[in-house]
Amino acid sequence: MGIGQSISCRVNFWDNASRESFLGHFKDETNIKNCEILEADQEIKSYMTYNNHCRGHWNLKKLPPEIY
Repeated sequence: MGIGQSISCRVNFWDNASRESFLGHFKDETNIKNCEILEADQEIKSYMTYNNHCRGHWNLKKLPPEIY
């Protein structure tokens, strides 16, 4: 089918660290297991807004990314 790999260099597990951290916090701080698809979409958008505008991050001097 002419499909090739999209990886251009050796994979480093640190490349996924920020995504894994976000998903870990997301699973801890939300209750998405009981949601329908549309409810889950709204829950994800709501959490992303909270994460970027309100939630303090240790690596950013306990400030939200938008303020840092």
